[in-house]
Amino acid sequence: MELPNYPIYCYLGGEISQSSGDVTYKGGEQNFGFVNSQMSYDEVLSKVYDLMRCDSRYVELKLLTRYPMMSGSYEAILLDDDNSLKARLIAMSQTQSTTMQLFIEQPETQTHLESFHEMYSWASQFPYFPLTNQSGVMGSFTRMLTDEQYASEHISELTSPTQTPHVEATKWTWSNNDSFDGEFAIGQEFDSLAQLKDILKAYSIAKNHSFKVLESEPTNYVVECKRKSSCKCSWRLRTIKDPCLASFRIVRYNGPHASNCLGGLNSIDNPLLSSDFVCNEIKDLIGADPSLKIRVIVQAVKEKFKYTITYKRACSAKQRAIASIFGDWEKSYKELPRYMQALKESNPGTVVEWCTLASNEDPSVHIFLSVFWEFKPSIDGFKHCRPLITIDGTHLYGKYKGTLLITMGTNADFQLFPLAFDIVESNFFNNFMTSFFQ
Repeated sequence: MELPNYPIYCYLGGEISQSSGDVTYKGGEQNFGFVNSQMSYDEVLSKVYDLMRCDSRYVELKLLTRYPMMSGSYEAILLDDDNSLKARLIAMSQTQSTTMQLFIEQPETQTHLESFHEMYSWASQFPYFPLTNQSGVMGSFTRMLTDEQYASEHISELTSPTQTPHVEATKWTWSNNDSFDGEFAIGQEFDSLAQLKDILKAYSIAKNHSFKVLESEPTNYVVECKRKSSCKCSWRLRTIKDPCLASFRIVRYNGPHASNCLGGLNSIDNPLLSSDFVCNEIKDLIGADPSLKIRVIVQAVKEKFKYTITYKRACSAKQRAIASIFGDWEKSYKELPRYMQALKESNPGTVVEWCTLASNEDPSVHIFLSVFWEFKPSIDGFKHCRPLITIDGTHLYGKYKGTLLITMGTNADFQLFPLAFDIVESNFFNNFMTSFFQ
C-alpha cells in the first residue's frame, strides 16, 4: 500500500508572529517538500536539512510547527521527537489539513570554555564560507586544504548564499557554569582531562601566569604555580577522575595567584600556545572553512590571546585540526580496504582489483599503488551502451598525489553511464585501461 505524502512548507530567516489566535511567519524564505506518515522525526529533520541546504555537522536547527488547539486557535509548538511528530500528523488527519508548516530556528550553540575577560566572537571577526559551489568549477577540495596559493585563487568560488544559515558566534563557557569571576573552585567538573588542560592554559594565558605539572596520572592531575619560589605564590590545583565517567573534578584549590606573580608581557609568543592547544581552538573555524589561511589563524590567535604565534605553529595546528575533523592521509588510505569490502558486501557482484607493492623492509606491509572497482549494474549495463567510452579524471592533492579516474559509457538516450572507477598514481593510466578491458 502506497503511503500518503504530506506537503511541508519550511520557513527560515524571518520571525514567528502570533496574533488573533493564529500563527504566521513574516519575512525569510520558504521551501517546499514532502513527507509521509511513516517517517520518523530524525528522517523528517534530515529532509528539512536537505530542503534548506544545511550541513547538520555545522548547523543546528530547531523545528516549530503551527499546531491546532482545542479552542480553535493555533500555537507554535516545538517539534523535537517522534511523539510530537505523531501528534502533529494526527492533528492533520482530524482537521482535514493537507499541509504541515514548519518554522525553523537556529539555537545559539556553545562550546565548553569561557574567556576570563571579554567574550570573543570568532565568527564575527573571521567569517567563513560554507563549501557551496555555485559556479560549477570549484577546484579540488583536498588541494584547497594544502595549497594556499590554489586556495586564494579559488576563494571566490566559496560563496555564502543567503539561504544557507550560518553557525552562530560561539562563546566559551565552563561545563558547569561555576566560573566565580574567572577563578577555579572546588567541585568544578570538566568533561575530560584534555578539556581541563585547555582551560588551565586559557586561564594562565589570559591572566599572564605560568604553571608546572606535578602529577599527571590517568586518575589525577596536579599543577602549581611555576613562580612558586621566586614570587612566593602558593597557587595550586588538584583534580581527580570520576571513577565511573571520563570527567575530572577539582578537589583542592589554592588560588588565585599572588598579586606579584606576573610574567613578562612578551607579545612575541607564549609556550602555552602549543600547536595542540591552538588546534582545539580553531577546530570550529577549520570545520566551517578548511581552506582558512595560515595568516588568518595567526591573526585570530593574536586577537584572542594577545600573542603572536609562529607561522610554523599555526600551520601545524591547522593540519592537526584537519586530521582531527576529516582524518589524516595515512588513516584514510588504511580505510580503503575496509571501504571496498563494504562495497562488495552491500553490492553483490562488484569487482575490486588492487595493485600494491610489498615493502622491502616488511613483506607483510603493502604499499598502495592503485585500486579499481566496478559495480554489478555497470557491468550488466555496459553491453547495452553505445560504442563510445570516455575517461575523465581529477587530480588528488595533499601528502600523497594521485588521480581519481572514472570511465563512462553512453546509453541509448545519449546520457552518460558510469562504468568503472580507479584511484591511481599519475603514471598508472595504462594499468587502469588494462584492468577495465579485462
